[in-house]
Amino acid sequence: MWSVKVKSENFTPDLVISALRSTAGVNSAAAIKLGCTAQTVRNYIARYPEIAQAREAIRQDNVDLAETKLLTAVKAGNMTAIIFYLKTQGKDRGYTERVEATGKQGAPIEFESKHNVDWSKVTAEMAQAILEASVKNGTDE
Repeated sequence: MWSVKVKSENFTPDLVISALRSTAGVNSAAAIKLGCTAQTVRNYIARYPEIAQAREAIRQDNVDLAETKLLTAVKAGNMTAIIFYLKTQGKDRGYTERVEATGKQGAPIEFESKHNVDWSKVTAEMAQAILEASVKNGTDE
């Protein structure tokens, strides 16, 4: 007769959630509290949707806390915090080091060419000749 050994679980979902809450959602710290490995905590998160949801809520609370601290630093005149805030939240007002170009409402940029070329029929040699001609003529068309 075959015997199948089923591994019993050492922790309830509530116990894992409690450990995650007490460690601000840090898997390795929760594992230390539980006396297991961080991989075990990750396995529970993957297995139980309620643990994954609780961990996400904990992380969102952490982001709220960080935002509050950042805004406190901005109000206190901390120049690093001010610059960081403007670069991340003031992009629409031009506070950015990188400009991302998009088309209307974030769509890809559409352009029209003066030349009707079926690029699927252009060979590598033809493309090279076009490139050389445009460089020679000082044009990028």
